[in-house]
Amino acid sequence: MRTSAPPRSEQAHGAAGAGTVAGRALASGLHVPRPTWLTGYTGLLVVLDATAMGAATLTAKISWLGINPESFHIRSVSIPYGALALLTVPTWVVLLALAGAYDLGPFATSPRSWIQVVRAGAQLLAVVAVSYYILHLETLGRGVLVGLVPLAVALTFGARAGARLGLDQLRRRGRARRTALVVGTQRGVDGFVQQVDARPASGVAIVGLSILGTEAPTAAAAPTNGNGTGPRNGSGTA
Repeated sequence: MRTSAPPRSEQAHGAAGAGTVAGRALASGLHVPRPTWLTGYTGLLVVLDATAMGAATLTAKISWLGINPESFHIRSVSIPYGALALLTVPTWVVLLALAGAYDLGPFATSPRSWIQVVRAGAQLLAVVAVSYYILHLETLGRGVLVGLVPLAVALTFGARAGARLGLDQLRRRGRARRTALVVGTQRGVDGFVQQVDARPASGVAIVGLSILGTEAPTAAAAPTNGNGTGPRNGSGTA
């Protein structure tokens, strides 16, 4: 008995379907833990943000009231100006967290983090305005409160920009990256690899390629290059 082979179009369609199923299985069954470098980088941002607010509080106080000002009063309670940072620093960090400024994405390259800092600054301005009238902060000085918000936002931007430059330098040395298995058509995979090669600071380390549309899609080692992303063996990533 002779069995006729299916047409080539059906073979290609079946292979593509098998590749899609394989890709979905990889995506659904693979558990990727949070890398230690991303946790450390987020913690660094928290420290830098707190330092930025502390510096903004000190600068606003000295600029408006001098080096050794008298204490201010909140509802007949005398509070030294040195303790002002104990209020502003945690408030700023909490507002940044609520605005999503520490949601950096899988590669710590979310462009929205800068917008979220501005949003936290607007929320801080609202908190200052409400506190001014509820707590009767007239003796604190409007200049301190008005100058505090733009200083905090500007210093936070500067500190985060410095941290990002340091992260980019680490990635050009092959560190602080996340591994990736690229699955797709030949054209799509080639385009993605070219983008990663053109941006060594993207934080992606390709460890394998799986081309769809073949009878047996398998992960193939990507070629080695000399721009900081290869060899693609996952070293320096978590």
